[in-house]
Amino acid sequence: MKRPSVRIVAMALAVMALAAGLYATTVGHGFILLDDQQYIPTNPLVNQGLSWATARAAWVQSCENYWAPLLWLSFMVDVEMFGLQPWGFHLVNVVLFALNAGLLFVLFSRWTGRAGVAMAATLLWMLHPTRVESVAWVVERKDVLSGLFLLLGLGAYVETHRSQLRGGLWLAWLFMALGGATKQILIVMPALLMLLDIWPLQRTSWDLSGGMAGGWGWKNGRFGAWRLLWRWCRSGCISRPRPCWSRPSLSGPE
Repeated sequence: MKRPSVRIVAMALAVMALAAGLYATTVGHGFILLDDQQYIPTNPLVNQGLSWATARAAWVQSCENYWAPLLWLSFMVDVEMFGLQPWGFHLVNVVLFALNAGLLFVLFSRWTGRAGVAMAATLLWMLHPTRVESVAWVVERKDVLSGLFLLLGLGAYVETHRSQLRGGLWLAWLFMALGGATKQILIVMPALLMLLDIWPLQRTSWDLSGGMAGGWGWKNGRFGAWRLLWRWCRSGCISRPRPCWSRPSLSGPE
């Protein structure tokens, strides 16, 4: 696997510093009344800190009717490090957000080969107002933590097929499982892998002239995400081998 250049690493560190500086003021904030109180200081699973009993309970119980063991474990680690002081929880959120921003830039730069485009896309994501909730609201750590696992999984998947990263595909599924143990939205990750097969991997064939055998397919991969979709389509779940809008009308123009 090709290592990022010194320039890319320096730019990624600059992105991380900017992201951390952008939300540094949240470290001085308290817990938000919406969910933070009941999820952390008044939650008996979390406020006791990390132990074998609480770690086990995080996996076998649905605390607050929400099964997210890695989220609860991360809060327990915070309690061990900072007590129940809000600034520590906010600090961890800021660090996770900065890691997300830096990793996103590195991935975009590798996928596009253009550092300027990668920087613009990363800044657009980082500065977007919807990111505020994910960082300033402690409970929304599930967003930044699951996002980190998502980005690691996407990166591992691409490097598996580009650089023959050994075990990369299994790493991708592992990161998906870890992210799902933080926030269940990561169930959409297989669909994202299919999009990565189109770009930047270009592992799909879009020649629609060959019917079922030569229609939509995949290239250079035994376990590609497109193979799973193709098997699903061939099983009869989708009756058309190609989109209806690509077929000429048999009855002529209406």
